[in-house]
Amino acid sequence: MTFPGAIGICFDEIEQAKASLIYLLGADDAGKTMLSKELANQLILKNKKVAVIDADSGQSSRLPLTLSLNYAQREFRQLSELSLADWDFMPSYDLLECFERYIRLMGKWIRKAKEEVDYCLVDSNGDIREALKLRELEILNPDLVVALQRGSELESILANLESRILRLPVPEEVKRKSWKQRKGIRDEKLKLYFKDSSMQTINCEIPSDFTHRIVGLYAREKFSGLGIAEDRDVKRLSENYDLGMRGDLNSREKQL
Repeated sequence: MTFPGAIGICFDEIEQAKASLIYLLGADDAGKTMLSKELANQLILKNKKVAVIDADSGQSSRLPLTLSLNYAQREFRQLSELSLADWDFMPSYDLLECFERYIRLMGKWIRKAKEEVDYCLVDSNGDIREALKLRELEILNPDLVVALQRGSELESILANLESRILRLPVPEEVKRKSWKQRKGIRDEKLKLYFKDSSMQTINCEIPSDFTHRIVGLYAREKFSGLGIAEDRDVKRLSENYDLGMRGDLNSREKQL
């Protein structure tokens, strides 16, 4: 199946199900982001208001280790072109390590999107561990789950869902990337982001493995970007920015 064929089938199912919250489920490199983009563009052409939640911190359209709520106001080619309604820091690429933080954020964004747009598309992460994914879907309770699979890798999840399900094969245009390639993409984005950064200092209770950690920077409780903790023997700080580490450590930070 090609993407145009998948789009047509998805639209029919969305209309039949009267679905406004659509969750795209699939392993890594299953075409979830591309399908989200194409569905959003088609809905925009029908004068619908659309939100896309980028829920994959490993292959984020913004920055690695971030998730984002994006509003589509006109046709676009990349998710990064969308209007950024909100975003936040995920302390790990492993969903299990930050699940409670993740699920609270997803719930908040879905509630916000339901109030402000006609359709919300969740471009999910590629972690398809059964217990983890079932717990997420139980809490988020989408109207429609679009399952993209190459074989039967999602069936143990789908068999236990109460949501309406649309099964689709991974479109022909989708190419698999190796773990090394995905890591290379993340590393390149981070390298570019930190290229012109400056060193600051912080004062907080620091875990022993704090050195060289990527951390989230917060201004007035609002996520503003990423930082790198270079030295755990720091003394001074300023008062403008909060720094959050692993979702439960807070201090004050000036800027990146």
